[in-house]
Amino acid sequence: MSVACLFWCITPMLYTLSGALRSDTALTFRNVINRAATHEINTLVQHRASESIDHEARFRKITLLTSLFLRNETTSAHYDELMGALAVNMHNPYISSIHVLMEAQSTGDSECEELRTLLKQASKSGSGKMVCAPVRKQPTYYDFFTYANTTLRNTHVLLANTDVVFDASLSLINLTTLATGTLGYVFSVMPPPYDGEYHKFSGNECHATPRCTTGMFDGWNGVGGLSWDAYLFHSPLPAMDSSHLSHFMNTLGGENRAGYQLEVTAGVELFNPCKHVHAFHWHCIGGKMHHTEVRVDSDDKNVGNIVPCWDCPGVDYPVGHSPSASLCQQGILQAIKLDKLKNAFRKPFKVQACLQNDTEESMLLDMWGLNDTKEIMLLDIGLQEPSFLNICKLPTDSNCFVVNYGALNEHLHYYR
Repeated sequence: MSVACLFWCITPMLYTLSGALRSDTALTFRNVINRAATHEINTLVQHRASESIDHEARFRKITLLTSLFLRNETTSAHYDELMGALAVNMHNPYISSIHVLMEAQSTGDSECEELRTLLKQASKSGSGKMVCAPVRKQPTYYDFFTYANTTLRNTHVLLANTDVVFDASLSLINLTTLATGTLGYVFSVMPPPYDGEYHKFSGNECHATPRCTTGMFDGWNGVGGLSWDAYLFHSPLPAMDSSHLSHFMNTLGGENRAGYQLEVTAGVELFNPCKHVHAFHWHCIGGKMHHTEVRVDSDDKNVGNIVPCWDCPGVDYPVGHSPSASLCQQGILQAIKLDKLKNAFRKPFKVQACLQNDTEESMLLDMWGLNDTKEIMLLDIGLQEPSFLNICKLPTDSNCFVVNYGALNEHLHYYR
């Protein structure tokens, strides 16, 4: 079966097994996901073909741990995105296996068998990665960490929501450093590659808000570093407080509560390399999936401010990115002075402007289009579009910003 056929073949079987969505909108959305998944899979296949066998053997050691359920007549159309994400991750050459905790209604293995049959029929390349383990209910953080410490012992575990897609940038993680067990990663997400196409046909904005941000400057209302959808760590983990892990991943504040247990109780120093290692949130339709609107980060054992780092321990720089110390070789590096620019960043004292000769900070505001009171107010409440001005990435970049976020001592242990 060709790669191009993979997702076109998966989706009709999903609908046959689990009940059809008949509307034109559902069909159009299905086609959007088909095209996105096929494109991402083809990209991964091409990347794998370009890598040496030795390179792949050294890096293909990450196990993805997630959960799933079988579709029924009441399931949201978001399920198509879940299956699209699973299909793409199965073809990621840097993910060696995918362990799915399958929510089962029966006492046997029928749900897992149904999923295995579906994936086996859909693809011969990738479906063999999946290990399905039936569970009686939606797994909690405690269930995930227990599974990682037992079944996935001595493994690099990538714990993620089902609708998070990873690309070849996983190869930037130094797994030797990760194997020490004292360092780990969280990944704030970016919108999926089809968010523009979704908006075009539906007229609605994609639900997947960019969270891999350094503030209002690049898209998320000044709260970058407060939310993430995935973790990478080496198992087994030291003992954690199970009473603070009894919540689900799709709870408000759930990641902050679990992150505290991982970083403080288990002693795993967490960094957020999402500017280099990408995690895409395939969630444009179906509304929020939070288990409850009640926040679970209601005591003093929560962590936040894990803001995306640029110089991240144990993470290489992708092509087109350079260490911050080498940036602004052709500009003037200076602290941000204008309050209007300071408001755009989560921690402005950690940011420097790299200006071309004869350029002033006020000119950057003009380039951004923030030249009147109304636009500044939009920025303050997070309604301004992300800037076309950017973070400096290469030594030759200028009229950009050098961002030095992400240090461990910036993390906030908070009480809500």
